Amino acid sequence: MRDDLQSTPGLRRSFDWLRAAGLAAALAVAPGCYIRTQRFPGPLEPAADPLPAGTADLVAPGPEEALVVRLSDPVLVRAAEASAPRALKFHDKRARLTAGAWVQTGANGKAEVLLADGGRVELAGTGAGVLGSESRREPSFLLRDVTRASFTFVEPSQVALPGGALLAADNGPFVLERVEARVLRLRNRSLGTGRIAYRDALVDLAPGEVIDLALPPGGTAPFQRDPAFRTLVTDDAPIETRGELEVLAADSGARLRALGPHEILAHGLVLRLDPGDEVLIQGIGERRPRASDPGTREQ
Repeated sequence: MRDDLQSTPGLRRSFDWLRAAGLAAALAVAPGCYIRTQRFPGPLEPAADPLPAGTADLVAPGPEEALVVRLSDPVLVRAAEASAPRALKFHDKRARLTAGAWVQTGANGKAEVLLADGGRVELAGTGAGVLGSESRREPSFLLRDVTRASFTFVEPSQVALPGGALLAADNGPFVLERVEARVLRLRNRSLGTGRIAYRDALVDLAPGEVIDLALPPGGTAPFQRDPAFRTLVTDDAPIETRGELEVLAADSGARLRALGPHEILAHGLVLRLDPGDEVLIQGIGERRPRASDPGTREQ
């Protein structure tokens, strides 16, 4: 039989294949053995190598302490520089954490964060935030995601809203809720005034007032506008310009001509034209009369 196999290549190959299949079947039934049967698709490959830094590396610990209380499930906390969170249960509903720790609530979760200065942050629904370190000039709480939250301040303090905008106050409560995917609504239910630092604007929120804050892709963290910008007042809305521009008209909107390097900020747009080009900028809707126009003064 062996001489026949050696003289017939086709039979030899078939015998080798059957022998390999029998060996694989024996390994499959053997205890403790594992055979990889998946062929397509293959294993997922990492998108970056080395992997980017996680949030444990982005938020450093600090000396300030806070008490987190679970009011309803699910609530998870993660200590500063820890790699995994832990859930707060009914028999272990409180956690004492230091600055740099994360607090996360699920869809039906509700948590209360009692800050060292007497302030209070309450998260309801899907939300997440980080305890800040005021000794490092950070806000007392940095909110990363929110469905509904409320803030109460005892001493002058700040909290960072999703996107980076800052809310400063010494009273409360202030109620923040998400009304759209990229729109937050902030209500002042206190007897004092809060101040919002939103990009290059400072907005005072008086008692009872409500403001909607957009969340653009570039974030809402406060910054200082280049002093080279100048304001062009029109009937529609102010227009910010800098560089080499010629103003041809500035009554119902504005007509501008580019003479050289420049930049125009108007109605949420950033415009840059080629030298010699002109642009007409007008608002949408009825013209708002100026305070100096006839008929605008109350009788």
